Amino acid sequence: MFTIGSLTKQFKLSRSTLLYYDKIGLLKPSKRTDSNYRLYSNEDVEKLRTIIRHRDTGISLEDISKLLDIEKNNITHILTERLKNIQNEIKILKKQESMILAVLIEKVKTNDSEMFDRRSWTELLVSLGFSHEDSMKWHRDFERDSSEEHEAFLHAIGMSEEEIKKLRLLIVE
Repeated sequence: MFTIGSLTKQFKLSRSTLLYYDKIGLLKPSKRTDSNYRLYSNEDVEKLRTIIRHRDTGISLEDISKLLDIEKNNITHILTERLKNIQNEIKILKKQESMILAVLIEKVKTNDSEMFDRRSWTELLVSLGFSHEDSMKWHRDFERDSSEEHEAFLHAIGMSEEEIKKLRLLIVE
C-alpha cells in the first residue's frame, strides 16, 4: 500500500493534486487507515500512471474520467479525437506560418525590410524548424508557383545571378 507522500515523490505530483483527484472521484484510495490516512493499492498506482500519461497528451480530466470508465476499445476513440484536434491545430498554425512568410517575402522584395539578408533568412527558416530538405522544397515550390517573384526575392536577400542559377539547378525536380 502507498501513501500520498510516497506517490507524490514517485510521480512528482503535489499533495493537492492527489487530494483533488480524490475529491472529483478520479482516483479514490483503496483503503483508509484508522487515522483516516489514504492508502493506495498497486492497482491505484497503475491507474494514476494512466491518468498522468493521458494528462501529458493534453486530455482533460473530464475526458480522462470517461476513459477510465469505459473499456479499452473505446479509448481509441478519445485518443483519435485528440489526435485529430492536434492535427487541425498544426494545420492552422502552418497556414498562419505560410501567411506570415508571404508577408515577410513581400517586405523583403520591396525593400521595406532591410532586416533580412541571405544568412538571416536561412536562420529564420531554421528557427521555424525547417530542415535543409524543407528549405529546398520551399524554394522549389516558390520557384514553381512564381519564378519571377522567387527571383526578385532572391535578389532582395542579396543573392547574385550566379548563386540564383546554382540554387535553381539544386531545386529542379
